[in-house]
Amino acid sequence: MHKFLYSKLPQNYCRPLTSKANLPSYSFRYKLDLLGNIQIHRPCSTNNLCKIKLLEAQGIPSPKDKSTCFKREIIVAIYDNFYKQFVENSLVLKAKYIPENEDIWYFPVKNRNNGFYLNCENYKDKLNLILVFDFISYFKENNQVHKISSCFAEIPVAHIMRLGTFILPLKGGTIEQIVAITKEDIRCKRGGISGLITRITGDVEPQLKIVSMNKSNRPQLQKELQMLPPFCLCHRNMTQIIQTYRIFCEDKLKQDESVFIQSIDTFLFSLDCPYICSKMCKLWNRIIQGKMIGQEMASFQILIGQLQKLIRLKDFNFNPYSPSEVFTPEISKPKRNVVKSIFEYAEYLIDSSFFNKLGLDGDEILKEQMDLYGQPLIQGIYDGEHDPFDKYYNGLNLQAYETYVQQL
Repeated sequence: MHKFLYSKLPQNYCRPLTSKANLPSYSFRYKLDLLGNIQIHRPCSTNNLCKIKLLEAQGIPSPKDKSTCFKREIIVAIYDNFYKQFVENSLVLKAKYIPENEDIWYFPVKNRNNGFYLNCENYKDKLNLILVFDFISYFKENNQVHKISSCFAEIPVAHIMRLGTFILPLKGGTIEQIVAITKEDIRCKRGGISGLITRITGDVEPQLKIVSMNKSNRPQLQKELQMLPPFCLCHRNMTQIIQTYRIFCEDKLKQDESVFIQSIDTFLFSLDCPYICSKMCKLWNRIIQGKMIGQEMASFQILIGQLQKLIRLKDFNFNPYSPSEVFTPEISKPKRNVVKSIFEYAEYLIDSSFFNKLGLDGDEILKEQMDLYGQPLIQGIYDGEHDPFDKYYNGLNLQAYETYVQQL
């Protein structure tokens, strides 16, 4: 803890309670059965699946000086109140902040960036399971990033599955040790309509407003949701690429798991990286899935090839031991530029390959591109320039990950 930084923050600010939550890729990992074979998941029924959207949060405590806060987001996770631990995966939702309304966090309403699916096929009636919304603020102090929980909200999974609009009170501290949010820390300087409403209604109550609704009945969406694990969280942007990933795994792992396990690891790393995941899903939804219907598998292999190139580039400096790490704006900008350039090249490869060479297998495309442009530059970033993904040197047992397939 940085004592000087915390001395300037509201008293309920603390270390994120979701710091022990599982990574976003956790529920999508493949594991071995008792015989040592890859477990192939059967399609789920989607009968106990709902779509959840965040509408607005108000009364969020904040420090007087907010100039060092450069990023805000909400981490959603599932907490088992009986065993006192997080279960299944988590996910991250972006939040927008306007200085004129300093106690309000906004969420995009008209696009797929807001909202997620909760699938709890066999767990909807378990009252010990709680859906947690952790309000995260990132502060820059002495060129270091500090990830801090501003407050949190919670609701039992059994309640949110009943559908409807819910207003959840915001709390400080953690689930086990709640710290009261003081009125002095809720800075309600507001302008426009928000300011008028505040003057009329009086004190602002810290709260998060969400809505839970039935999923759409679109046939394509139904197929995507059926490929989700029976108990998980999934961002609305991720359903299409997760469907392709699951089909890819079940098809390729039956052939030779040792060849494709690194491709699976690469994709799961990308789901956990905040600089890759959102851009990757948007690329898949907007370009690949839209143009390459029927060619998803070969397109996915090309995308995996570019992701492997990306996470090895020294300019990107990916840390496999902390894939979800957030950096200062000065470091984040060049990282985003590298991601943008790699995905633009991935789009070019997919477009040119299929429009000019229909029927050519994805692996042949990659080989031809390497013959034409040379082997992609691969540089190690750990252990004296050794490749951290080299299974013969480091294995696949990286910290923050349980091995997807325990031994090759």
